[in-house]
Amino acid sequence: MIGLSDSDPDPRIVLVTITEQDIQTLGSWPLSDDVLAQVLESVARFGPRAIGVDICRDIQVPPASKRLDGLLRNNGPHPDRRGYIMSSGQSIRC
Repeated sequence: MIGLSDSDPDPRIVLVTITEQDIQTLGSWPLSDDVLAQVLESVARFGPRAIGVDICRDIQVPPASKRLDGLLRNNGPHPDRRGYIMSSGQSIRC
């Protein structure tokens, strides 16, 4: 098990979290595909080398399911990265 170190956090890494207050403000859980797509598009504007999403769900949550699928499929692999993205319950190799 890896523990947290006492050193300062790496400024190149940013965590975007969902709080209980966010869920109350949005009025529902899980996040809709539209909200998730908006967040990913906002983060992508900063030109990150990678975006990781730690939300587990096995169904689409309309509206904007096609938009989210397109966003995940069309922001293809970075040459230095390999992995999988879950989209609508399907594994997509990237």
